[in-house]
Amino acid sequence: MPVLRSRVLCVLAGAVLQVACGGSSTDGPSLLVATTLDRVQCQPQSGRRVSTVTELLSANGIAAVLQGCTIDGNLYGSACGNGTGALVVYEIGTHKLTAAQALGFAPTSAWPRIRPVSQCPAE
Repeated sequence: MPVLRSRVLCVLAGAVLQVACGGSSTDGPSLLVATTLDRVQCQPQSGRRVSTVTELLSANGIAAVLQGCTIDGNLYGSACGNGTGALVVYEIGTHKLTAAQALGFAPTSAWPRIRPVSQCPAE
């Protein structure tokens, strides 16, 4: 799993990433962006589905490669209705960052305590 490890390191670095991280569907430089899934505790069907977020990017002309899911690393009180910090991470071309930000995405560096990316759970 060397590719997965290198992608995890890229997320942890939190900097604007070049294609060196691999898996890019874009020409030129790319970066990792994330958005919240708006999930809450005790409500397993809450929030947005990864497939819905992927479709949102595509519908807005943003070529993206799903990198996986993670959490933002913040502490949330253990109580029904509280957030979970669930994030979904994509690789996009740097030239599409502004468009992605308009849709609620941000570079992974926006979450200083972001955890390593792993495969998203089945929907």
